Amino acid sequence: MANNLEQSKNIGEEEYLLVEQYKDITASRQHYSSLRFALLPVFLAIQGAILNSAINIKADQAIQIPIYLFALAACLITYVFWTIEERINLYYQQLESIGAELEDLLGYQVKMIKKWSKTSFSNNTKLSIRIIHFSFPVVWLYIVIFLS
Repeated sequence: MANNLEQSKNIGEEEYLLVEQYKDITASRQHYSSLRFALLPVFLAIQGAILNSAINIKADQAIQIPIYLFALAACLITYVFWTIEERINLYYQQLESIGAELEDLLGYQVKMIKKWSKTSFSNNTKLSIRIIHFSFPVVWLYIVIFLS
């Protein structure tokens, strides 16, 4: 704590505020990065539960629920999670932009917030998650058309 106070005395008030804003930006960026990877297993678990329910009910002749209702529920869940993911991406891009600007203003030599190239498939997280979200409605459409 004393070290932080000494540092804040050595720099101007404006630079101190920029550093504090930079800390907030990096914390928010970490939060949204963690959130997107916390939501993905929840999405997959819900999709698995819907698929499991559809299979179990199809096997149980006493209960007659059309398969398209499960597909509709799965597609609605996909829409909700995909929308959340897109919103997180918007926040994340904004945080990256502001953070990179702050690094330039503060004159940091080592850039921690960098817009990494997303030109290849293997390093494009946003694309990977979109493919996962897109694949579930396709699978459900296949189930409804060919397996029901």
